[in-house]
Amino acid sequence: MIIRLFFWLLPVAIFLASCRGGTTQEAVNTSASQTDSGWALTPFKKLDAVNPVLVPGQGSFRCPVRKANVLWEEKDVFNPAIVVKDQKLWMLYRAQDRVGHPDGTSRIGVAESTDGLHFSRHAAPVVYPDNDAWKNMSGREVVKTPGWWKMDREPII
Repeated sequence: MIIRLFFWLLPVAIFLASCRGGTTQEAVNTSASQTDSGWALTPFKKLDAVNPVLVPGQGSFRCPVRKANVLWEEKDVFNPAIVVKDQKLWMLYRAQDRVGHPDGTSRIGVAESTDGLHFSRHAAPVVYPDNDAWKNMSGREVVKTPGWWKMDREPII
């Protein structure tokens, strides 16, 4: 269910790079009205006081593969994707711990915001490696095509 939600949200997600002074809604309205192409959200002004909006954290999570608690986002947080639902901004982001080779284990986390500047992260990741049939698929690309999902050019669903 969570993976299905992730793949539905990802294509429509937008990255909230910055906001114009004032409220988030004012920034979006101002940006949209000054757009030449009719689709780009410009211009943006960087707000250094709240940049970055999410940094690595010290949240602990019981890893089902290692069977131990890990600091699942202590090394990096990056690759955000944001959607608006129920008057909130929901950010899916990739986080890494410091264990594993070469760069740590990646997991997908969720954070939410009402203003686009201050995010509250959920305590545990929503997508993570587990001891299941997918365990040996680590590092492979999954692509959705019309009518099926593919991994390494082979249909999987």
